[in-house]
Amino acid sequence: MTDLLDWHLHRDDTWHRAVERAVWHRRNPGYTDAARGKSIGLVFFNNSLRTRTSMELAAIQLGAHPTTLDVGQGVWGFAWDEGVVMDGAEAEHISEAVGVLSRYYDALGVRVFATLKDREKDAADTLLQTFASHAAVPVVNLESA
Repeated sequence: MTDLLDWHLHRDDTWHRAVERAVWHRRNPGYTDAARGKSIGLVFFNNSLRTRTSMELAAIQLGAHPTTLDVGQGVWGFAWDEGVVMDGAEAEHISEAVGVLSRYYDALGVRVFATLKDREKDAADTLLQTFASHAAVPVVNLESA
């Protein structure tokens, strides 16, 4: 599997297969072993109710083990820019943190909003792209700029 950062980056047949599978799961609720032995790290830079609970439950129903990380709440904040001194609330650099998470999990789901400080960076989805560029496992966009 490749990253799922934006559906527009995938071919139409990929989209159609995913929708067909989602419809199948909707019509056949319950638990499967489709992802048995797999794990997903769910990294939330922003609060969530529906996305968090739906992803955790979906992973469990597919047989995977989810771990949810709320950045800044029990998990250090991340420094995003190169050459940044990591201290205080930003004690982890994104490149190192994502590298470590990639060794622990089979996939990573990420929810990171726009910064509302730099329109061009937000339009380019810079935070999500930076996260994905450091990952060695597939990254799923749970919501971004």
